[in-house]
Amino acid sequence: MNSFLLDNLQSYFIGEIRENELLKFHTGFRIGGPARLMLIPKGIEDLRRAIVWAGREKIPYRVIGNGTSVLAHHDGYDGLVIKLVNVLNHIRIEGHRIYAGAGATMTALLRQAINHRLTGLERWWGVPSSIGGWLIRMGMAQAPELDYLIQEVYVMEPDGSITRWIEPSQLFVEDNSNIIKRVIIEVVFQLKPGDSEGTANKITARQVEWEFLTQICLPMAGPVFLTHYKDLTEVFIKTGILSLHKGRAAFLGIGNGYVANLGGTEYDEVLDLLEEIKERVTKLTDLKFRIGLSLLQTKEVIRC
Repeated sequence: MNSFLLDNLQSYFIGEIRENELLKFHTGFRIGGPARLMLIPKGIEDLRRAIVWAGREKIPYRVIGNGTSVLAHHDGYDGLVIKLVNVLNHIRIEGHRIYAGAGATMTALLRQAINHRLTGLERWWGVPSSIGGWLIRMGMAQAPELDYLIQEVYVMEPDGSITRWIEPSQLFVEDNSNIIKRVIIEVVFQLKPGDSEGTANKITARQVEWEFLTQICLPMAGPVFLTHYKDLTEVFIKTGILSLHKGRAAFLGIGNGYVANLGGTEYDEVLDLLEEIKERVTKLTDLKFRIGLSLLQTKEVIRC
């Protein structure tokens, strides 16, 4: 990175700046080479400074959360990676509405909803992603739940301005390259009242699934597939693809699929494995689904 540019950034960026940071330390797969530059902003204004600076200097940038659905190339990323850590993680409840920062986790959101006897999000119990990451995955899958579970979304545009979207699904109508340049700031959920016992019963199966996954002491990421279908487990059972591996990448057919790194897994092994599963399932069923990972590559990020 040009020392003049870096000095310029350091003059007003408050958060942490890291050069040649290995991406494998920031993804669930534990795969990935160095990012030329990584910024960890202190707050929303710091985030705005980073995005505006990158745009002004024509430096490619991508924003990640906890990296549970990010697959980074072993060559790394020749640009700026902005990582949201302990920022935009607020959760505020007003009546049946929940105002949640994009950096908060789905687990934290579900716990707050359950504590306040609000229902509607139970099937995502155990999903390890941030709320922002979850929303992007849902949008890319064109999930019908978006427009009745979510009241509005606040997004930071590439110029640093913040826009309000009252039809969340419209965020994902445009080309993917525009979507990933935006940063989700806050999501406002409109839930329904429910009873604690009924809500707890709804999440029991998801909790068992998640507890099983957490007992597998391996780097893992997912869910790896996007679909309208709520849970692909039955599909994986019927097609005989509950488990499969390619090289050192192992697939687990639970929920919408997870991939574990058995040690030294390569970027291409993960993609080849998922493409094989997708091909086998589509041959045996009429179900349509997509690979739902953010692919962080040397030149660009692509959402499959």
